[in-house]
Amino acid sequence: ELSRLNFKHSLLTGVDLYGTDLSEADLSYVELSDTRIDRAVIIGTDFSHANLEAAEINLPTTSRDLSFRTSETAKFNGANLTGARVLARLHGADFRKAILRNADFSALSPGTATIASVPRNYLIGANFDGADLRNANFSYANMNFSTFIGADLRGANFSSAELVKADFTGAKLDGAIFKNADLRDLKGGKLLVSEVDGGMPLANAQP
Repeated sequence: ELSRLNFKHSLLTGVDLYGTDLSEADLSYVELSDTRIDRAVIIGTDFSHANLEAAEINLPTTSRDLSFRTSETAKFNGANLTGARVLARLHGADFRKAILRNADFSALSPGTATIASVPRNYLIGANFDGADLRNANFSYANMNFSTFIGADLRGANFSSAELVKADFTGAKLDGAIFKNADLRDLKGGKLLVSEVDGGMPLANAQP
């Protein structure tokens, strides 16, 4: 158990943290590239400005109960998640100014889900303001009420994602894919008109 410990600025490259209790641990600025954090407990864990390049964060415990309070959500602001694989419930997570280039937040492939697994990412109300999400894959993710203000989403894949009332104000969207995405009541949604292929209508989008 490593909960509540302070690892700030530590070097943990390639460490296997499968199932480890990291709740409320301070992992800010820690070198965690190529680390396995699958099924770990990350309630209130601080990953801000950590290097999580190519890390695997699959099916972690992110809440003490089924309420999924945002106060318990791990922090990833300023973190580097380039090429990381994430499959989790991270309601209200802070990804401000994080680097998520080529990160894989897509749903599980057909036939790989189990009764205990989360088939897709739940990032309801997450904050991606100013983040670099170039070529990231968020297909099938539930990202309702999330914000992407000033984010770089060029080439990102939001196919079949839920983005109801998301805020894309000032975001860079060249080449982003929104096929079959639910884009109702967007803010900044008018920027998406030329990008949508088969998505929900933008009649209620706000400028």
